[in-house]
Amino acid sequence: MASNEIEEIYQLINQVDAKIPSQQENAIVIIGDTGEGKSALLNYLAEVPLFSKADEGFDEFVINTDSAVEGMEIGDGCVAKTSLPSSWMEFWDCPGFGDTRGSVQDIVNAFSIYKLIKSAKKVKVLVIVSENTIKGSRRKSFLNLIRNVGETFKNTDELIYGLCLVVTKNESLNLEKMRKGLHKILKEQDDQENFNISQRKILDFLSSPKSQIVFFNAPQKEGLISDEDRSLILEGLNKISYLENPEPSISISPESKNLISSLSEKLNDDIENFISLKFCPEILVYIGKLIEYHSDTIDELRSLLKQLSDQLENISDEPSQFENNLYQIFLTTKMLQNEELKDKFYKKIFQLDFIKLIKPESLKIRSNTSSWYRFILESLRNLNILISLPEKDIQGRKLTLKGLMIGIKDLNTAMKDQNLSEINIYSLKYLFIDEDVIAPGINLTLISPRMSVIGKRIINLKGNPGPQHQPSKASDGVSGSEDQINGKDGLPGLPGGNGGNFYAKGKKFFNMSSLTIDVSGGDGGKGQDGGNGAKGMDGRDHGRENVMNRKESALILRENFTAESRLNYIEKGIKFFLTFNDKFREIYESYDPGQKGGNGGQGGVGGLGGKSGSVIIECQFQSSENPTIIKSCGRGEDGRGGRPGLGGKNGPKYRGIYINEAVFPQFRGINPTDPNKPNEIAKGTGIAAVTVTSGAITKEATKELVFQQSGQITITEGSKQLISKGGLFVKDAVITTEGTKQLISKGGWFVKDAVVATEGSKIFMQEVTKNSFKVLSQEAAEEVTKQGGKVIIKDVLKVGATESGKHVVKVGGNAFFSIMQGVGISLAAQAVISPISAHLSSYWEKEVHEIIYDDIKCVSNGESPFSLNVRDIKQPFEQTFINKEKQNALYDQFYRQKGEIIDFTTNWCLLD
Repeated sequence: MASNEIEEIYQLINQVDAKIPSQQENAIVIIGDTGEGKSALLNYLAEVPLFSKADEGFDEFVINTDSAVEGMEIGDGCVAKTSLPSSWMEFWDCPGFGDTRGSVQDIVNAFSIYKLIKSAKKVKVLVIVSENTIKGSRRKSFLNLIRNVGETFKNTDELIYGLCLVVTKNESLNLEKMRKGLHKILKEQDDQENFNISQRKILDFLSSPKSQIVFFNAPQKEGLISDEDRSLILEGLNKISYLENPEPSISISPESKNLISSLSEKLNDDIENFISLKFCPEILVYIGKLIEYHSDTIDELRSLLKQLSDQLENISDEPSQFENNLYQIFLTTKMLQNEELKDKFYKKIFQLDFIKLIKPESLKIRSNTSSWYRFILESLRNLNILISLPEKDIQGRKLTLKGLMIGIKDLNTAMKDQNLSEINIYSLKYLFIDEDVIAPGINLTLISPRMSVIGKRIINLKGNPGPQHQPSKASDGVSGSEDQINGKDGLPGLPGGNGGNFYAKGKKFFNMSSLTIDVSGGDGGKGQDGGNGAKGMDGRDHGRENVMNRKESALILRENFTAESRLNYIEKGIKFFLTFNDKFREIYESYDPGQKGGNGGQGGVGGLGGKSGSVIIECQFQSSENPTIIKSCGRGEDGRGGRPGLGGKNGPKYRGIYINEAVFPQFRGINPTDPNKPNEIAKGTGIAAVTVTSGAITKEATKELVFQQSGQITITEGSKQLISKGGLFVKDAVITTEGTKQLISKGGWFVKDAVVATEGSKIFMQEVTKNSFKVLSQEAAEEVTKQGGKVIIKDVLKVGATESGKHVVKVGGNAFFSIMQGVGISLAAQAVISPISAHLSSYWEKEVHEIIYDDIKCVSNGESPFSLNVRDIKQPFEQTFINKEKQNALYDQFYRQKGEIIDFTTNWCLLD
């Protein structure tokens, strides 16, 4: 019989737990004995239509309704109708304290009051008593009610201010009579032994003007009950204060306490079943949801799992720690985020607290902890496996990660400071792409039953950019060097590295549309910058020397020295008869030109981009979400061209004007220059412009110039200078033909119409007739010599004469020799006087001096490059791809060892 009672109590307690929430803000608890009209009052306050009808047996009117609030049906006798609490809004109707159905109802009633008071933050109490109970022979029941109310709350001093007395079935009492009557009862009971302090305090307060006493009057006739009392009852209820977090103090009968030990055992069995059948399985459910819906890094996930593991570690297998274990389990249910589970376990703890409150003093509540602790240990083992870091293996340039749950954050940590070419990740349960991957040119394999992309992620396997040239700029030109003055050309950029390859395999992939996979080839390297051209050398200070030495290259103008007085005319006439001399004004000007700046080197063209890799994704269950795949590569940045070098400054420019009395000027080719055709010879460097009229032809092989039309020819060949004025000028054994005439120079200068050539100390003379000319050969050198600054001609033969086969001068009939013979002056005498006169009569009219440039002071700068250097551009390496068969073999080996086989019956393959 006892076991049936225990089962009934346990069932009813669970029903009460289901009815009363674990937490509520406000509660108005209605307390009264059975038959005092609690249910009728609550229906009345709920505005349920009540009506009265005559009770023929007792000659009175009773209250009833056809639409009572659910669970608050109105009783019709002294047998309690209410077994479980019922509510309407914040009003709660509790089973009567005077319930007649024994220990079962006694324990359930006590639990109901206990649960109501513990669950509410604020409580008001309505004590219900009928007029007959106060006035008649049942006054003892009223005193018991007051005692039970006082014993239900620990603090009576607070209770009285939250208490309102409702007199039901009232026919003759009013407020004044009630307070007088209560005061009389207080005086009568004050000396009684069983009249306790809480009764005295409550009766003393109720009999005072501070109390709130209201009336629910008995009907006097049949029909609908008036609403008049309702407003007065609610007004009195509003005037009392709420009790803040009241503490219950529940008691039951001694007979009922005999059942508590068995009830405690029943509760312990229920807790064990709860832990093993609901709590521990819910841990696995929570872990699964935590993993599946995780949206942060693998570290954050492990942190959450570690918190759960630490909480479970607080649970002990020591029986003495039973109550603490229950509290730790309750805290764990909060972490599991399952409100239903938490509420159920909270109710188990609440029931245990109630049992501790009403149990006999001798009863010790214990639990067989070992019966359920093994389930906690199993949960701990699973958590520790999940929390553990993956196994890392590095062989050469290959990295492998193996584990139950792996994140890309694990990969980024493992490959830090590693020089890798291949990465393989094998996960038994779950793989999180929780961070971006930056692994240029690496082959990456991911194999896991489940794979999830957390947020927007990118796997960047783009090849490395082409290396930069060191140095980044080609060599500059070398100043002062003719061959190395230009900047070196930059090298073409180096090719970019090839993109990596991506391979993924699994059962289910999630959020793949948020993943970007970049297997582009690396961009080409920057082309090397071209070297800068060197600055040209400045011209040297050689101009003064050239002018002082009256070098032919420095002569810019020669003109006849014009007599300006009569005396000068006489002097010139006498000298004409005594010498072969003539006077000229010669202007010399010279400077050493600077060197042209070096050209800038070409910039190297940008390098070629690397080759793109491949992307292969195999998933058993097809998904509409595909990642974004990037395959591209760019050419490298072109190198910059070198800067051209600055041109060198011209050396100082000097000028002088020399009055020159020349000996035999006609024979030596000393003639006035054409002021409209100045000497074009470059000053001091052997470099001159070349101007050729349409009739001139140059043949380099024979160094022969054929001149078909008159004009000026200026030619530069290396360090040679060739000049013609009105005819032809040739140097260094170059033979020039004009008609039938030939002009020859060897080792010196030869000019037509001045007919003087020199070689060493020898002088060669020529006279030109209309149809022919001759040149003295080296073999006839003894005929014309120069000694000590004097020119001596030993023998002059007539025209056409010869002596011992020697070459002689052929003089035409109109030559000036005939004139000299006519005046009786010998040619030899004139030859002696002419040099002396020339020496004495020549002088610097204006000394050599430096002048300011009237043209460009510097030569031109070097040239900038107009194109890029594309010579010997390098091609990227050949691409190598992931060996799919090899990866599958490694995958099978790993998963079969772990007992987790992914059976692919259908494949979704994305090949790109």
